[in-house]
Formats: sequence, structure tokens, C-alpha cells
Amino acid sequence: MKNGIEKTSDGVDKPIAVEMVKRYASKHAGQQNLTKSIWFSVERLDEIITLLKAERIMAGEAGKRYGIRFYMATHGPGATHINNSGTKREYDNRDTVLMVSTKQGDKVGEENFNVDYFSKYISDLKATPIENHGELCPEDCGGTDDEFK
Repeated sequence: MKNGIEKTSDGVDKPIAVEMVKRYASKHAGQQNLTKSIWFSVERLDEIITLLKAERIMAGEAGKRYGIRFYMATHGPGATHINNSGTKREYDNRDTVLMVSTKQGDKVGEENFNVDYFSKYISDLKATPIENHGELCPEDCGGTDDEFK
């Protein structure tokens, strides 16, 4: 903490982040099955990043930018998921995020655009091309900062 102001990793002041979360909740007030947050373990995120780095090396593109694009999405009717504790959760029409691999595409004008792609080099490593198994809050909310509720 610097000068009494907490920052998120990209430099957003915590009070601004809290307001952003509250604005989201307000925007969706009264919505059934509201998803306030989605949690992924550091092990799962590390696995995704490790596979993405391996993909870049195996493609011979060590100098290119690779990353992850997060899409906002909604589960369909009747969707269920078993969380990390082994508990079955109903995700019926709940919002979620999808993580999709991206890599640096061709230059268009002055910009290099990141394009979605699906693994073609590491399928034998059982990579997940689109990731979607985070735990949704409400329900799996243990440890959520009170200011973000």
C-alpha cells in the first residue's frame, strides 16, 4: 500500500475497483442467478499459461505475443458443474467467462492484432482449447472481500 491507497495489479485504485463491482451489481439488480465473481485456482491458471508458452515454442513463434482473451458468456438452461470441493452446482442461465488462447496476428496498418486460435500443436498434451470451469459466486464465494459484496 502506497500513501494509504491500495492498488490492483494493473494500477486501479481499490476504491475505484469496489465502485466498478458495485456498478456491475447495480446494473444487474433483480436479475435471477446473478454471477458476481468467478474463481480459478492458481494451479489451473498456471497450467493454462504453461501450455500456452509450450504452444508458442512448439509453433516456433517465441518472439510473438501470446495471451488469453476473456469472453463474457452465459450457461444454458439446466447447466451443472462439480466445483473443486466436489459439490454439484446448478449453473442454469448463469453468467461466466470463457478463456480463449490468442496469438499475435498479422499486422494491419500500424497495429498487430491478437487473434483467437485453438491449439493445433499440443493436443497430445490434453490442452483445453476453451476454459470455463471456474467457481461462480454466489454459491462458491468463500473469502470474497466484504467491500466487493
